[in-house]
Amino acid sequence: MNSTMKKRSSLSLLFLLVVVLWAAACHSPATQDEKNESKVATAKTEGQFEHGNKPRDFDYPTGGVELGQGWTSNDGRKVNSKCIDFSVKQDSAQEKSFDGKLIVDKSSLMTQLDVSAESRVQGVVGSGGAKVHFVSSVQVDQEQSNFSVHAQVRNGANYVTPQTNGTVDLSPRYRKLAHKDLAEFRRQCGDSYVSTIFGGAELSAVLTFHVYKLDEKKSISASVEGSGLGGVVSANGSANQTMHKYSESSQFTVSYYEAGGSGDPIPANQEGLIKVIESLPQLAASAPKNFTIRAERYDRLPSWPDKKSDWLYTRYEDIASQYEKLSSLYDSVEIMIQNPNDYVLGRGVSQENLRAMAVKLLDHMKNLKMKAKACLDSSGADCVIENADAISDYEYRVLLPVRYVACQGCIDLDAANQARDRAQKIWADRIAFWRAFAEEKRIDEKQKFWGNMTQGEYAAYMQAKANADIGSRPNIQRRFDQRYHRSG
Repeated sequence: MNSTMKKRSSLSLLFLLVVVLWAAACHSPATQDEKNESKVATAKTEGQFEHGNKPRDFDYPTGGVELGQGWTSNDGRKVNSKCIDFSVKQDSAQEKSFDGKLIVDKSSLMTQLDVSAESRVQGVVGSGGAKVHFVSSVQVDQEQSNFSVHAQVRNGANYVTPQTNGTVDLSPRYRKLAHKDLAEFRRQCGDSYVSTIFGGAELSAVLTFHVYKLDEKKSISASVEGSGLGGVVSANGSANQTMHKYSESSQFTVSYYEAGGSGDPIPANQEGLIKVIESLPQLAASAPKNFTIRAERYDRLPSWPDKKSDWLYTRYEDIASQYEKLSSLYDSVEIMIQNPNDYVLGRGVSQENLRAMAVKLLDHMKNLKMKAKACLDSSGADCVIENADAISDYEYRVLLPVRYVACQGCIDLDAANQARDRAQKIWADRIAFWRAFAEEKRIDEKQKFWGNMTQGEYAAYMQAKANADIGSRPNIQRRFDQRYHRSG
């Protein structure tokens, strides 16, 4: 009897072993794409996916694209195949738009010029389009008054429309492929198709007023922001008159880019800028350029064989925005290093401090560039910025010295009181500027900490952290809070 039980136990174990080996043999290794999809699915949280039935707009690709052509939305790139059957229609009306906004860095400039997140993160790794190249090439000095101008004349859209059978749908060949092998379909066709192409004429410009005093900056901002097209091109417009005033004193410069160009900034004066803006409707009619596409998902088509899904949210914009902010800051620091006589140095900030800051900023930018590449290579699965590189640019900006011309009375102070009065004036001007900026842009409570200090507190804060590392703000702030009984 014991022998019989042993035989049955051995047979049972053998059977289980065969089942396990068979199951392992039937499970094929995951491809890299499947691994990336798994990572993305694991990282999915509420709010990371957009509604799938809403089309998405992308920048028109440098190499061109046609209606109906396949598109991969996670990295904003075209594929070569056309996988749908459709007809084409074009509207005839023109639409005009104009916007002028204050900008403080290249991130805010990208946003005002409607550059897509996909193009921006590609620009970080050196493969962005012409508009990205333009933004990367212009100087946005945070101490001056900089404004973006975005003027656009959009021709009637060119878009796909149903054939005589009344639908836009997968073509027979690709319908069969989608039913047979979805992974291969996505490889050949992408996850969406180009449904609309917008074109016409477009101008993107940066207006720079070389002024540094807070009151003067506020006055310029009031005259330029919200002035509209008429305010810029009309001789009686507030923006026009402000540009004219500062042009006469050589305190105003313009760089612009036209759709269809290389992206190299084109310098101009006030008259040249107005002339180009006024010529946009004629250019849109006689020599239109495409600047935006609209993509729609295949899984909204009638013959789609699988379940519907949503657009995948990626952190492209987070990476690109952080890189752009720190890049702008690095440019400003380099200006200060190269022109030390223009700045109040030796009063808490030295050239050595600036050089150390430049090195730190370059390290952050290098890390963010590697993260951007990893994010693109993983189709959005590896896009979370490391904590060390997520530092707010304000933590650096508040450490920067001021220009002598921005410090009222700094040069003419009596020698006996010079050090004391100059320091107080520097802190007062800098605190006032960032407090005003914080109120206008509604930055979060953590950043408002800087603007709420009194002159004495700010000076004490700078003294307390003089020998500390720039990146260790939490510890510095805690010591400061304890000393001055602040709640933060």
